[in-house]
This record gives sequence, C-alpha cells and structure tokens, in this order.
Amino acid sequence: MVRWESYLRIILMILMIAGIISGMADGKVRAEDLDVLTDLQIAESQIYVLLANTDDMDFQEWKQVLREADVFPRHWFPPHAAIVVLPVGQNLSHSRIMSGQAYVQLSPSDYDSLCALSESMKIAVEAFEHLRAFERFDDLETGSPLINDAMEPPDTQQKVSCSAYGLLRSTSDYMLGQITVNAILAESDGSIDTSTENWTGTLETNVTNEIVEGMNDLSNYYDKIAALTPSFTYHFYYGRTNALAQTGYEPINRTKNDESLWVSEIYNNLGYSADSDMHAKGRHFNGDQRAADGTDWAFTIFVANSYADSDGLFNGGGFAWSWLSGPHHILTYDNDGWGISQMNKVARHETGHNFNAWDEYRSSGCECDWYNGYVTYYDENCNHVDGCTTNVPCIMSESAQQYNVCYYTMGTIGWGDLDSDTIPDPVDINPTTTLTAYSPDPTTNTTLNYTGSAAIVTLSNQNQYGYRCDRNILTLAGVQYRADSSPWYNAVPTDGSFNSGSESYYFQVTLSPGTHTIETRAVDELGQYDPSPASDTVTIEGGSNPPGEPTSLNLTYASNQVHFSWNVPTGNCDIDDYGIYTGNLLTLSSGFNADQQLTCSTGAATTWSEFLASLPYSMAYFVVVSLGGSSEGSYGVNSQSTQRSQSTNPCKVTHDTALCP
Repeated sequence: MVRWESYLRIILMILMIAGIISGMADGKVRAEDLDVLTDLQIAESQIYVLLANTDDMDFQEWKQVLREADVFPRHWFPPHAAIVVLPVGQNLSHSRIMSGQAYVQLSPSDYDSLCALSESMKIAVEAFEHLRAFERFDDLETGSPLINDAMEPPDTQQKVSCSAYGLLRSTSDYMLGQITVNAILAESDGSIDTSTENWTGTLETNVTNEIVEGMNDLSNYYDKIAALTPSFTYHFYYGRTNALAQTGYEPINRTKNDESLWVSEIYNNLGYSADSDMHAKGRHFNGDQRAADGTDWAFTIFVANSYADSDGLFNGGGFAWSWLSGPHHILTYDNDGWGISQMNKVARHETGHNFNAWDEYRSSGCECDWYNGYVTYYDENCNHVDGCTTNVPCIMSESAQQYNVCYYTMGTIGWGDLDSDTIPDPVDINPTTTLTAYSPDPTTNTTLNYTGSAAIVTLSNQNQYGYRCDRNILTLAGVQYRADSSPWYNAVPTDGSFNSGSESYYFQVTLSPGTHTIETRAVDELGQYDPSPASDTVTIEGGSNPPGEPTSLNLTYASNQVHFSWNVPTGNCDIDDYGIYTGNLLTLSSGFNADQQLTCSTGAATTWSEFLASLPYSMAYFVVVSLGGSSEGSYGVNSQSTQRSQSTNPCKVTHDTALCP
C-alpha cells in the first residue's frame, strides 16, 4: 500500500495559456480538424502543469501513485519531475494527486529551489517554461528538404516468433503509450579530431527544450483514446559534463557515412561494446532503458553541435536523418536553414521515421505504393507523383506543411483506425480466456472454486524493418465470470492486481443441485472483452427433494422425426435433466421392459426429437423420467396404481418415486 502521508508531497505549478480556439472549447484535436489546425492553435488551447516529486519517492512508485489518481503526465523527467498537459477548462485538482495534504502553488521565484533538486528537475522547469511561452515563428525561413533522411537499417530481420532477445530490442514498432527518449548531445574530446565545437549550458537548454516541444507536438496530434496518448520519459546526456556522451571525433566535421564511428563510440561508453555494430548497440541500449523505465518503446536522438560551423551541415552535406524502426536519429544544432528554434519540427519528422513512417515531400522521390507500418498502410499522401489519394499537410511532407499528421502517416505510425471504432489498429484485438474445468464432475459440492488464465492477444507485426516481433502494449483490466447467463461478476487476480498482458485468476461460485454452465471472459484496459467466453459445464448432485414425475407426454411426427414434449413435474422437485426410454410394445404383455435408453440428457429442456429410423422398435412405447442428483424419478404407475419398476439400464442408479412436496 502506498504510504501517502509519510512521504508524498507534490508541488504543482498551474499556468494557463490564454484563449480557447473557436470550435475547440473542449481542447481536443479531432481528425476532421487536422487539416486546418496549426501548432499555434493547439498550443493556445492547453494548460501545462508541473509536478515535482520533492520527497524522492521511488520514480516507478511515483508513476504508479499518479496513475492511481488518474493523472497521466505527458512528459517525465526521472526522478523528480513530470509535466501534465490539459485542455483549457479542465482542472487538475490536488485531491486527485494526494490524500489529505495541502499543495503549494509556486511562482517563478520558487524555480531556483526546484532546480537545485537535480539536473532533471532543472531541465523539466526550463522545458515547462518553454512550452508555456509557446511562440509561432511564421517569419522564419524553413530549411532545406530532408532529402535521403529515411535510412533503411542493415539489420532487417525475417519475421520470426520473437524470443526475449528480440522483444527487448523491438523498441519502436508503433507510436502509442509510453516512450523513452534518450537524447545525447555529443561532445568531442579532441583525441582523434580537432575539437571545433563546444556545448554551453545555453545551447544545451535550447536543444532540450526543442526536443520536448517536438515530442509534445506529436502527442498533440494524437486524438484517439487518451490512455494511449504518447507520453515521453527523457534521459539527457550532456557531453560537456558527462564522459559517456564524449567522442574522439568532431561529429559535424565528419561525413554522414562516418556516423557509425562516433555513434558507436558513445554506445560503447554506455556499456554496449560487445554488440556487433551501431544498430545492435543502439537496439540493446534502447531496450535496456525501456525496461528500466517501464515504458513500451524507446529511441535515441544524437545531436551534433554545429553552432560554430559555417553551414550547419555535416562534411559533404546532410543535417538530419533517421533509421526506420530505430534505433536512433541524428540532428544538428542549426538544422540547416531551419535553425534551433524549429528543431522541434525536424525532431518530430525524424521520430516519425523511427516509428516506420515514409517521407511524403516531393523531393524525397516517394511513391504511392510504398508501404510500412505495424498494420500496413501505403504512402498515399506522397506529393512526388500525381494520382496519390491525398495531398495534404503532414509532418512527413513539405517543409511549409509540417503541422499535421495525415491519415496515411497516422496509419503507418500506429494511429490508424481501419474499422472506425476509435481503437488504434495495432491494439484493436480482443483478449483471450481459459477456464480450468471443475473436477470431479458430477460433484456433490455446491460451492465450487474455479481457476483460469487470461491474456492479451497480438496482431501480426507487418513492419518491414526491425525484429518484427508481435507486440500489444495493452494490459488486462480484469476477468469476469457468470453462471447460467446470470450477470457478470469480477474474478480475483492471483497476484493481487490485473496489470499485465497475462494473468491468472480465481473465483468461487455457489450453485444449487443441477447442471450449470460457468463462463469467464477477459477484459483489457480499453474495455475490449473476449467475445467467445471460456466455459465449463458441471453437474451438482443431491438435493432434499425427489425428481418427481413428468406429465402429459406428447408425440408428434414430422420430417421423419418423432418430436417429444412434456410438462415438468408438479410440486417442489429437484430436477437436473430428463431421460427418455423406450420399450417394445409387442412384448409388453410379458411385463414392463423400458430398458432401451434413447437419451439421458435433453439439456434440461422439456422437448426432444429423434429420427424415426433411429428408434429400435417398430412398435414402441416411451417413458420420460426426471433426473435429479443421483436419482431418477417415477416411471409412472400401472393399471393397478403400482409404481412401474426402474429400467434395467437406468440413467441414474437410485430410483426415487416419492411425490414432490
């Protein structure tokens, strides 16, 4: 149990950016609005809230506390800070975050004390201020087209059933849920190349703010299920002060083809020298970071300092590129003509590539029939050729149109919704349920303990790159059970909570004597449930009353079948089912001999049918007998009002001819 009072104190800073866009009072970005929304409109409809974990609660536990309070930050800065983004008009009450404690609303004068907590808190405070003070730079020149920036990785794998190795390294299959961002600001130490660039605190702040803004842009463009909105956990490595981010090379003075030299060196510094190449190192690093953060995905951004460089380009050209499906992308400080103030646009474009999106701008040479994505979508917003389905603004399109995510890019990065049910394609699949059959069956127990298991189901990963592991980031929310079509009730998780993709469960049900059907169904966090519940049929024997005697047996003939129907016994009878017997009418004078079973179960129904050709006697009589517990009821009485004897081949051993009370 979380000890709220003992060590949780959360500080909130709530500042509103004035203005609500007409027609957007709820602050949501809807799909039908995307072709007209600008970054400015989105920013003006939001409130930013800074949360501070000032009592050094374990970071994962702090995240869990916030989730339990229905607070879902969009940006995380371990271990001390998070930023929540809300639509204008929606409040974040402190009562949703803490129990029985006051909170402090801070002013800018309190920033210094917060920043002193840790480097991550300082980064969070500066990013918070940057987001809050959003400006639209309409007068700035856009940079050169991002030509040849979508790189096909050499480690493309064949479709396989992934082991733990592959699952760890599958880190950017679709852009939903929680995402780790490792941002490495590489610094040359002068040991191989002459160092011509030197990071400063101001330059670092500019980069971190722009990266956070770029990720915030991506979250803003997602408009489906709130629980799946991309959220980002940041780790910033400053080469100026952190030897792990230092290299003997001066990256900006190297060519694009030299990327593996300095990138691999930094991955080696981080502990991945044993991996075969830059891609394997990066996938391993991202996988470990994702596992440590408890996130769904991870990628890395390398930033080369180009502040002193004359053109902001690598030697021979190029200023930004990304590897499809990860593990990283490359930026320069100046971003060619884009400038540092628009690094957010370049970062979100390259992140799109990391999550499998193709380019759509004319100079990329894209084609309408290019395809990619966990669920396949074609590049039908490609502006290179006429005849594609659309030509609309998109972050993957022309420089001046990068303020939207179009339908086809949405599909490729995992935001598509082919069946229009609001659930994104990669997670649009129902969970599955198993139920262990009760034993022994039949049983005299009336209180039964059941166990079973449930699991999230995966769709096939159709991405062209990466390890192509089948993954579903959803977790189970519960398992429900019912008996005989009664209302659904909640089963109990074996480990205490439903919070993963695979769970076992148990429940107890009390039943009366008779035959019963027990069903269970798993439910995931989006409310999708197993449409084919697991089931078990069990018979409870016993009961204090006799089965009784059915009445008014009626036989009709149609379509070569004999149809039986009867009335239930009168009185308070304990009946599980019915048996039907037949005897040879030609030998009836020698005695009642209803010893041929036609069925020992009608499914408790009072009707039953049999093909005429299947009947054993050409001239026959029939008897319907009630079954209850281990007994069967009366076979009726003869002309002397004497009970007829039980069949020599009975459905139930005990013959109980008593009248029902």
